[in-house]
Amino acid sequence: MKKMLAMLLALMMICPAAAFAEEDYEPLYSLAANYGFKLGSCLSFNQLRDQKYLNLLKSHFNSVTMTNEMKAYSLLDEKASRNAEDGMPVMNYWMADQMVGWAQENGIAVRGHVLVWDAYMCDWYFHEGYDTKQP
Repeated sequence: MKKMLAMLLALMMICPAAAFAEEDYEPLYSLAANYGFKLGSCLSFNQLRDQKYLNLLKSHFNSVTMTNEMKAYSLLDEKASRNAEDGMPVMNYWMADQMVGWAQENGIAVRGHVLVWDAYMCDWYFHEGYDTKQP
């Protein structure tokens, strides 16, 4: 397995055009399938506009992990949370839904992501009434 990955990385460094050409090559994920796992990559919302990247994902990967758009600090809506009558946080899934929808349309599995990334989590989320002036 290590040899296969080393050869793949070497090929990508030496000749990236050949590694990612949109011709009739065996998809990279088929190599991983021989060992019982999926081959994944990442996808950000802005990459939904990059057709070359999307073609690469569709051709060679069968799993995708969304980037920051599926982390809590990106999903949380501060203003709506402060105005929520029940005090519960309000989430906005619009970008994440677009990304997951693309993956579903293309038969690519979506891998979960960390929900609370403490280093970048919204400070207001941890205060009473979502007000940083409150404890």
